[in-house]
Amino acid sequence: MLAIEPNVELLTSDGIERLSTDQSPWMRAQTAATVAVLFVEGSLNEREQVYAISILETLARDLENQVREALCEHVKHCARLPQSIARKLAADVESVALPIIRYSSVLDEADLVTIVRGGGTAKQAAVAQRDNVTEIVSDILVDTQNTVVIRTLLANETSQIGETSYGKILEGFGQDQKIQALMVERPALPATIVARMVLRVSDALRQRLIDRFDLPEGMAEELTARARERALSESIGQVTTGETMESLSIRLFEEGALTPVFLLRALCTGQLRLFTAGVAARAGVTLGNADELIRDGGQRGLMALYVHAGLPGALMPAFRIALEIAREKETAGPRAWSKTDTQQIISQLIAAYDSLAPGHLESVLAQLGRYCTDSANAA
Repeated sequence: MLAIEPNVELLTSDGIERLSTDQSPWMRAQTAATVAVLFVEGSLNEREQVYAISILETLARDLENQVREALCEHVKHCARLPQSIARKLAADVESVALPIIRYSSVLDEADLVTIVRGGGTAKQAAVAQRDNVTEIVSDILVDTQNTVVIRTLLANETSQIGETSYGKILEGFGQDQKIQALMVERPALPATIVARMVLRVSDALRQRLIDRFDLPEGMAEELTARARERALSESIGQVTTGETMESLSIRLFEEGALTPVFLLRALCTGQLRLFTAGVAARAGVTLGNADELIRDGGQRGLMALYVHAGLPGALMPAFRIALEIAREKETAGPRAWSKTDTQQIISQLIAAYDSLAPGHLESVLAQLGRYCTDSANAA
């Protein structure tokens, strides 16, 4: 930073004239710093303020980066800086703009959104470092899908990040260990995000989550079990032949992996074949017989199969809802299962069970698992 001796004599018509004829970039940079300090101090009279603003506007257009850099460095904290000057400096090259973007309180939310959408990584990261970044700006920053920017945002403890933005981060960067660690250390996290993170992070980070957010006893273990079920469900979903699916399901049943929640997950993710093979294995019938009972449209056959499979009565409404929607999608023709289909099932499950809190599929399945256990204990 330039060493300066503030000189109010610059704030005259003669001072402006000298500035326009001065050919030395260093002297103009000195002038920029001097005028900026005088303006920031707030001790100028009305006439001097007019001259100061005129000089600042001239310096903001100076051809030399050195001059504009000196100006930015000295006005970055000034709350009285005209917004038009702040915007011009923020749109400048990075060496000039970054101090203003990082610190200036003159820039409003709309300005910051414009900077993020039109700037490069350095400018976006400068926005992410600001004090009290709003949820709207945070969401725009997350939408950049830039690892450096998102890490910077998460490291800023004053930034306000909404549940939707956290969800986007998990979807795009859920396996990034640095991002996981930064999220674990956030001052606050929505409960649904904590639950989803327990399913993804390492044992050490999982324990940190449990300690920081005081998860109920056993909840972390239950969520971890759900994570294993999800991974298993996704891997089995690649099986293409009925015979292989049937033999796999029998083996999984023998290993105790075909839990009620596992089979419900299969329906909620559009894996009707996996559900059918799993129920067949639990009921001790062939895949063909189970398929016939499920598809004939009658309730008595389905109920008999459900009972023989040893599935809990408390989850019967959930299975009916998920099965009905899964069959509707299959009947409608070949189309990839979507998140919207899963969300449709979740919405109906929440409506059917008064005790269910809205949330992501993992959260809803975990709640249903606890509900089933509680119902069994009560019985």
